Amino acid sequence: MQGSPIVPLLVLGLVAAVIFSGVTPWSVVGAMPLIFMGLDSLLGTMPAPANNAAISARWPLILFVPAQYAFLIAVIVTAPRQTIGDIAGVVIASGMTFGIFGMLTAHELIHSRRRFERALGTVALTSVFYAHFRISHVFGHHRFAGTRDDPASARHGEGAYRFALRSAWGQARFAYRFERRFVIAAAAIGAAMLAADFWAAGWRGVACHAGIAAVAILILEIFNYVVHYGLTRRDNEPFSAAHSWNVAHRFSNWALLNGGLHAAHHRAPARDHATLRAEPDMLSLPGGFGVTLCLALLPPLWRKVMDRRVASTR
Repeated sequence: MQGSPIVPLLVLGLVAAVIFSGVTPWSVVGAMPLIFMGLDSLLGTMPAPANNAAISARWPLILFVPAQYAFLIAVIVTAPRQTIGDIAGVVIASGMTFGIFGMLTAHELIHSRRRFERALGTVALTSVFYAHFRISHVFGHHRFAGTRDDPASARHGEGAYRFALRSAWGQARFAYRFERRFVIAAAAIGAAMLAADFWAAGWRGVACHAGIAAVAILILEIFNYVVHYGLTRRDNEPFSAAHSWNVAHRFSNWALLNGGLHAAHHRAPARDHATLRAEPDMLSLPGGFGVTLCLALLPPLWRKVMDRRVASTR
């Protein structure tokens, strides 16, 4: 069961159908982690090694970006007609969708060998004011992952929320130093987008867009947190299976573009997600992404489960 590029587009459509049909957006917030947990438990894990599939279709990933912008605009312009409670639900449900499926789509695109797809990935990241991630991730994280020079690698004992702040700030600093004009231009575009939000929907539109972006960025950074937590790498040491946590659950990888095969991605960053292999010696997280991301949101429980696993790698 390889990662399916159609899933992010389908999920975006389903979330839009729920939100704009009048069904409470809080149903999405509750259902999404439960679906992941249930189907990961039901379908089990992938064999190792998995079949090396042919390169997947790219059109669903490309179509996701304009669809995401259309969804975002619709959410913003309808914000003034929503109650505060409904806006909060829409912000969290939309932020979860953007943070999980939107960020993974953007991640796949910015690693593409095709210039158009890399540009489109940057456009996708711009929707949540995180365009500089293209710089910090490709040129920073993939070079320094697991070392003290990488803000996106979580240290042993560090909580998820503290890490998210440190990582977001550190990646912005790296991107600014690496490509200052790009970061300044991205900031100007972000400011223009917020001005357009205010023109279209007032302060509720601004708050809605900013809230969606904040939730999406938090989810992205928690993903960074769980896949490198407590694992260290010496400077210039080749990246190996010992430097990343992975998820081998069938549903998580099918739904998330093989995002659980993180060590394989680091060793071949430009490779299409469908060709990544599960590896027999890869370090595994305690569950699929539904379990793992929820666990990370509870730092004492996360440390109780994960610190023993980190100790066993040393």
